Amino acid sequence: MIIAQDKAKRIVQSHDFDEVKCTIDAEDMRYVASLLRNNYSKPILAVIREITANALDANLEAGETKRVIVKVPSSFSPVFSVRDFGGGLSQEDIFGLYSKYGKSTKRDSNNYIGAFGIGKFAPLSYGNNFTCVSYYGGKKTSYDIYVNDDDDTKIAKLNEEPSSEPTGLCVEVAVADSDVEKFKEEVRSFFKVFPKDELPEFKGLDEDDFFPTYENALEGEGWFFVQQKNDRYYGNGYNYGSQSYAIMGRVAYPLDSSGLNFDGDDAEALRDLIQAKGFYAHFPIGDLKLHHSRESLEYNKNTQAKILERLREVKSEIEEQAKERLAGAEDLWDAKCKYAQVMNAIPQSLQNVFRNSFSWQGTKITSLTFDRPYGMHENLLIKEYRKRDDSDATDGYKVQTAQSSRVNCHSEALLVIQDAPKYGLSLRARTLFNENKDIEVIYAVEAKDQSAKDYMKDDWEFDLILPKNKVSLSEVDKAKLQQGTRSSGESRASVPLFQFDKPSHSYGRKNTDYWTNVDKKLDKLDFSDNKKKVYLAITAYRLTDHPDINLKQLDTRVRAVTEHNKDLIVYGVRNRDVKKLDKAEWVEFFDYMKEISIEYCKEHIGDIKKVRATREIQTSYQAKHWQNLQNLLSHDNIFSLLKLSKQHKLIRLHKQFEACKKASEGTEYNAMLLNEAEKHFLDDVNKIAPIEYTCDMLEADCKEICDKYPLLVNISNEISYYTNMVKDDFGKNIDDYIKLVDENEKKS
Repeated sequence: MIIAQDKAKRIVQSHDFDEVKCTIDAEDMRYVASLLRNNYSKPILAVIREITANALDANLEAGETKRVIVKVPSSFSPVFSVRDFGGGLSQEDIFGLYSKYGKSTKRDSNNYIGAFGIGKFAPLSYGNNFTCVSYYGGKKTSYDIYVNDDDDTKIAKLNEEPSSEPTGLCVEVAVADSDVEKFKEEVRSFFKVFPKDELPEFKGLDEDDFFPTYENALEGEGWFFVQQKNDRYYGNGYNYGSQSYAIMGRVAYPLDSSGLNFDGDDAEALRDLIQAKGFYAHFPIGDLKLHHSRESLEYNKNTQAKILERLREVKSEIEEQAKERLAGAEDLWDAKCKYAQVMNAIPQSLQNVFRNSFSWQGTKITSLTFDRPYGMHENLLIKEYRKRDDSDATDGYKVQTAQSSRVNCHSEALLVIQDAPKYGLSLRARTLFNENKDIEVIYAVEAKDQSAKDYMKDDWEFDLILPKNKVSLSEVDKAKLQQGTRSSGESRASVPLFQFDKPSHSYGRKNTDYWTNVDKKLDKLDFSDNKKKVYLAITAYRLTDHPDINLKQLDTRVRAVTEHNKDLIVYGVRNRDVKKLDKAEWVEFFDYMKEISIEYCKEHIGDIKKVRATREIQTSYQAKHWQNLQNLLSHDNIFSLLKLSKQHKLIRLHKQFEACKKASEGTEYNAMLLNEAEKHFLDDVNKIAPIEYTCDMLEADCKEICDKYPLLVNISNEISYYTNMVKDDFGKNIDDYIKLVDENEKKS
């Protein structure tokens, strides 16, 4: 990124004064370096942002299309790493270019995210060292970048070996056990603004819904608003919905309205826009000036001008969208319904900004309602008729009535003029409900005198509503009530079906994207194979009976079940129609998942054993002796330095631990179906796939090690994953200690 210079700056001297250029002495560099290393208010986020940015720049510089690989830390492998596929660095580059604070090759182009030359040392704001592995010239070379006791930043070459892997760098940062979840949350937050096709390849993810599914409330060219939600993804840092952001080089920077000088007639609207929660706008790299920590923007005159210019573009585009969405309305009722759709999608904080932007054929649309004024409650009557599901009632629903002070215009509402006799009005409403299956509420408006009629004409402009959208109730026949309940054969034809299918674009932004209409009605489908038909009850395309499960989570469960039944089709049935299904033929999806879970376990015994072994180790964290050794067993670098026999108890324990750790790889669906089987058929699962290495066995092995090598307990309690085991022969000394204890045991 090109760092903009203030070219307008001019210094005028009245005399040739003695002068000197300010520099930094070598012995003082450690203090300056310390300031640069520790200038981040959020070290974990800084590590993720800076390492990733450098990796993306390296790929871009090399013209490499292969995705950067990001490894997310876990309790089993507490390491965060980013691997790029750029050109890599030679030892000369590492000891020269890489070792220099402030040194950067990216200041001549806005194609790159970095520029300041200090981000590569960001891991030192989190811990005292990190590892950089360079794949260059057919070799894999590891370097330890660390801060010594004198607060100097040093780079030490650890080892070098031949390698056939692609060129590039891999930066590895050891993560404290207590910070694993914090890293996950920051990874989740940082990468949320990346386009799907530009996301890195992630390793180590063990959650079905690691990245949140969200919907854009409104979007345009290079900007969008996200729906406001109240969940774990919407609380801190860069999380969706917390405030507004500028995205530059894929990185989101908070926008601060207090840093802008608003002026002009649109000042209030622009201020409301930037203060809107969940607003994101893209800017070209280099447009906005960044603080050298890259945590925030610096609001100089150029940055302010760019932001205000962008806000005006967004405001203008939203206003155009608002007008376009109403342009196709056929009458005033339709225009208000479309207005309701738009306004319900716009974040609450934006509604006042754009409320006056809507018009239809010259008529301003400022509300989604027709409101009765105060004082006209006796001569302008509004009555609501609503459908309420009731299996014992005719047609499967009853009609509820209530007085109202307004008509709400929306796609599931119907407007009628009440000009019929007072008796049998609910039966007339039932006729309309039967003729309009998607209608949930009917508003009947009655003018009792001329003043009410004048108000409807002049203020509500009812003349702009087509007759088909303001039906006269007197022209509607009363529905004929039937005795008893309709047979299933009579009602099946009216049951529409939907097929569950994961959307092919951008995470499935809408619930409707997960469902496709089935062309045929239930009674027209061919189910000649006599297989079970699987269904889910849905309301507004959400799961009626499982409201805590979103459709992205459902997709994972469906894919797990299709591991057992490749031909599975899951149908969505509107909740009110579920009672019409023949339960001898149909089974609810989660009941079906329960049925096949134990069969799946029998067919995949090997994978199921792996999952159970992994979980057994995961539950061992409460075991005392395992707790005493967990830092030691989790530290791979120690075991690469130990020269013990492969049959040594400690080595075998570490191998067993590693095997259980790796057993979970690629077992996402196995674990899901196993959980279901254990919930309902635990005894059968225990017989099918007994756990061969239990938590108690691990604890017993750890106790044996603790008793025999008590000093290892002290060492384990004092080290962490990022402890340098090479420095001062730490690893070698541990190896010598173990051998000494073993030799003394033999002598005795």
